[in-house]
Amino acid sequence: MLGDDGDDAKGVIPRSVEEIFETIHIRESLGLAHHTVKIDMSEIYNEEVRNVSSMASNDNVVKTKTQALGALKEALSKRAAAKTSRNERSSRSHFIFRKWKCAKELLTLLI
Repeated sequence: MLGDDGDDAKGVIPRSVEEIFETIHIRESLGLAHHTVKIDMSEIYNEEVRNVSSMASNDNVVKTKTQALGALKEALSKRAAAKTSRNERSSRSHFIFRKWKCAKELLTLLI
């Protein structure tokens, strides 16, 4: 889901974040809509849900793809992990990445 650094190795989550913000940029530059994007990241570890997002101070609103990807990277660093015989840093949790995109359509009538 996350992939590795580099364009060819990106996972679904980073690609979807980039696509959302590219679409927002196009629609807002054409004056079609105003968008708000919120993200939230949690993990399930030992049957408990824990918020790993550090964005509570701004109601989880992100304004750029750089800000969203930075928050994602920071949240991933907070996940529960441990060394296994096959992997130096193995995740011990399930990661949940939620995003909401709200659009306020701007209607222009041409008469």
